[in-house]
Amino acid sequence: MDYNNANDGVRLFAKSAIAGAVVINSGALVALLSQVSELRLAVSIDSLHCAIMLWASGITLGTSAWVAAFLAASAHANDLRRLEIVAGVVGVAVTICSIAAFLLGAVRVADGLLPVA
Repeated sequence: MDYNNANDGVRLFAKSAIAGAVVINSGALVALLSQVSELRLAVSIDSLHCAIMLWASGITLGTSAWVAAFLAASAHANDLRRLEIVAGVVGVAVTICSIAAFLLGAVRVADGLLPVA
């Protein structure tokens, strides 16, 4: 496999990871907002608020990763190796943070479950 084919594969994986991070946070946020009237009886309001903030942040972080990926791809095309590396590292870090936001939001909702009377 030559360098360009390997780079295409990396871009495909990056694109899928970024899209996945945005989708899981978006899906969780939409699901929570569509069920908030029922969930407020079973989960503390503070936990719901925190989950909403985390998942909205996850969407923003995931979307920001697209910017980093664009910069990395542009730098690659223009032989700006240092910028390519920095943008790639930032993109990976932001994508991981987006996925972590999803996980933390889910944990916060589970942690906020109210005792059944």
